[in-house]
Amino acid sequence: MKILKTALFLLVTAPTCAFSQTKDFKPVENVEIKYFYSSRGSFIPLSEGTGLEEGFNLYAYESGYWEPSGKFSLNYTLRQNLNEYFSKGGIYKAYANYKPGIFSFTFGKTSKTVGPSENSLILSKNAPPFLMLDLDTAEPVKFLGEWKFNILNGWLDEKRLDLDDTRIIIVRAEYSPARLVNIALTRFSQYGGEGRPGFKLWEYPKMLLGSKENQSFDKYDTDGYFGCDLAFDLSGYFKKLDAFKVYFQQIATDVSAPWQKEDEGEISFPFVFKLQANSYQAGLEIKKASDTFNLELTTINDLFYVHHYYNIEGYSYKGYSLGNPYGNHLWELYFSRKHSLEDGDYFKYKAGFLRQPAVENTRTNYAEKMNKFYLEGELSKTKGEFVFTPYLRLEYDRNYDADGRPMHYDIKTANKLFIITGLSTKIRF
Repeated sequence: MKILKTALFLLVTAPTCAFSQTKDFKPVENVEIKYFYSSRGSFIPLSEGTGLEEGFNLYAYESGYWEPSGKFSLNYTLRQNLNEYFSKGGIYKAYANYKPGIFSFTFGKTSKTVGPSENSLILSKNAPPFLMLDLDTAEPVKFLGEWKFNILNGWLDEKRLDLDDTRIIIVRAEYSPARLVNIALTRFSQYGGEGRPGFKLWEYPKMLLGSKENQSFDKYDTDGYFGCDLAFDLSGYFKKLDAFKVYFQQIATDVSAPWQKEDEGEISFPFVFKLQANSYQAGLEIKKASDTFNLELTTINDLFYVHHYYNIEGYSYKGYSLGNPYGNHLWELYFSRKHSLEDGDYFKYKAGFLRQPAVENTRTNYAEKMNKFYLEGELSKTKGEFVFTPYLRLEYDRNYDADGRPMHYDIKTANKLFIITGLSTKIRF
């Protein structure tokens, strides 16, 4: 762990040490001040760990970078958080990126979205940045179509109620035989942590195969997920639209396969293996001129994100879900629109409905369900070197969840209206 902390320190201090050798160096590229008022303790979904205490909250960010060449860069962001309960600050992001060709290597503390939607079941930008080693294709590999690959290993170093200092690994492959369709397979897993064994590099393939994933206390027993997604580019059939994409995703928390000990010899038709305990996501994206429209439906089962060893905080980091912002056991539908203006300005809004717990589960019976209706909007306006972004979010809960954790629920039979207002001011240098 000391090595990892030292690496992060070097990422932040290297620009200063190497100033005389820089090609493009901005110790402070921009400063952003975010000011929020929240009528309760809450968070802003998909905002990289922006948590809010009841009352007024202030966030300050200072970002900079050093780019000695077009292939290599060091990037960093500092953050301070102040409200009436506490004040704290530190390194928010610090990572290096290297692009030698068609591949891109990233190491450091940052965040990323993996999957066809920003509201991803696999990995979204909902949780705070964490230490990761990420290998991705910066450009598609062309062979009988286009291929993209992504391997990410993340270190979730924190004290938890289940196992401390867990890890995640994501392996994803995408294939587009033609512009019309994109097919992707994703295997990801939460593993390791205090008291659990680690893996040598050559042991990861066996772990990812999952042959012993359901063998309790076995070294290779992890919280694994596997699934596929399809995306169709239908813009060629709608000449008046700039883009028309439809996507569907199915991710399972369990698999019945002949290479697993408990399913040895069992073959499922037609794909040999069978996905079980599934969660689904389907949506469409339409672009026309300066407008982008999104419609998405998500349903997540009760075992998703909490399984085996990580059954309290589960697939989360610092109290934030790593995938869908609201965790598991839900049914969600939302519509959004973004209208782009000149100079990068925009206006966008999002309206949605969420039910939770929403699945007839097999572990805990909930007498009541929360029905959440939400509306959020923001406007970005540039004035010289300043960018102003007012923000508003309204939530109305018919029965509300008094437990703020993403994988646990304490449904109260009372209706609540929650309000979040905010203003972001960014200064660009």
